Amino acid sequence: MKKIFIFVSILMLSKPTAAQWVLDYQFANSTTGVTSISAIDSNYVWFVVIDSTNNRQIYKKENQTLSTVNSSGIYRPNKLIAVNKDTAYMNAVNGRLYRTNNSGNNWVIIRDSVLFGYTYSIDVRYPDHVVAGQFENDSSISVLFTSSNGGMNWLRQDIPFTTEYTIFDVSINDPAHIYAGMNCPDINCGSLRYWYTSNGGNNWLIKDIPLVSNNMWILAPVFNINNTTGFLFAPGFNVYRFKSINAGINWSSPEYFSSGNTEGFVGIKNIDSTQTWFSASGLKIYKTTNDGVNWNEMNIPIVAGENIFTFDFIRVGNKYYGYLGTDKGKIYRLVESIFPIGITPISTEIPKSYSLSQNYPNPFNPVTKIRFSLPRSGYVKLSIFDALGKEVSLLVNENLQAGVYETDFDASNIPSGVYFYRLEAVDPLTAIRVTETKKMVLIK
Repeated sequence: MKKIFIFVSILMLSKPTAAQWVLDYQFANSTTGVTSISAIDSNYVWFVVIDSTNNRQIYKKENQTLSTVNSSGIYRPNKLIAVNKDTAYMNAVNGRLYRTNNSGNNWVIIRDSVLFGYTYSIDVRYPDHVVAGQFENDSSISVLFTSSNGGMNWLRQDIPFTTEYTIFDVSINDPAHIYAGMNCPDINCGSLRYWYTSNGGNNWLIKDIPLVSNNMWILAPVFNINNTTGFLFAPGFNVYRFKSINAGINWSSPEYFSSGNTEGFVGIKNIDSTQTWFSASGLKIYKTTNDGVNWNEMNIPIVAGENIFTFDFIRVGNKYYGYLGTDKGKIYRLVESIFPIGITPISTEIPKSYSLSQNYPNPFNPVTKIRFSLPRSGYVKLSIFDALGKEVSLLVNENLQAGVYETDFDASNIPSGVYFYRLEAVDPLTAIRVTETKKMVLIK
């Protein structure tokens, strides 16, 4: 008869050491600020820097080699978004939008609004869908432009409400879902507001959110890959964060995020296909691995008086890479594993309960597989013990997302005999530790 031992206690698991941010590059001129970062993969990053006289330069860094990118004729490059090593989009301070298809050797103007106004923000996805928010001086209104072919053709959308609201920020989650956060310098506007479409621009809707502490603008919402869970920020005298779990139909009460810092950076990024998000404001950056149920401040080695100006994260295989730039000319880098080496996610479906499956094959020699299920994200420990209760191997001691996982146990270095494997996982909703143990037999 198989024996299963289940224990419930209030003991908490010890957390493994987290990956650390490290200084990746520092410009010699400390007055240089890194204003835009766009990561392509683990070894290729684009960024824009600005000096104390407001001169700007584009750089790219490949395999630890830094090189300048041609920006002649471009008046003050601003935000840059790269989709691969060859193709990148950028807006300039004078309102022009540019694209390169040859790693920045040449830039082509894809929208010229230099005579009409200023481009507040751009965003790019898949890889030719572009959205840009612009302000037209001649009419004193904001206009949203969208393109599905890399800027060869544009569709114009005039905002359908009072001129007090102007486009402050834009985001595109996929070709169907586009968002524009609004700015309202008039204290009588009455609400925070963003404008959005969920059908590729066939219809546009207005979403109003109550004002918070005289904050007059919001960033465009950012949602996960399923367009369900999302966050938006309201920067101003203080910075507040809102959350939605139903595609923006409803938003949570405002959560105080940080003190206002008009010179700093506020932003959020989701790691595709996971519940991991990063958000930053001014001096701090936070991480959640459970869609914002809990946020933890990350340890960043920046010094007093140094502010985060920009950041980016990208998933490459089993890891994600983070980059952040500061107003002191520094670039920091982070590398963390989404799934530890040797642990394989089996299913994206969320199980109903914690469970530990019987290893297979059993008996085994010398390798066997162990599968376990997690209904909620959290720290997990999977250990192997001999018949005397001595731990002989620690297979998992990590923070994992909810799901079903499988890992191999290689017993090449231990003798034949009866062994036990134990799963420990803290339920984040109840703070209760669930422990399940099963027996396996090694025969050599």
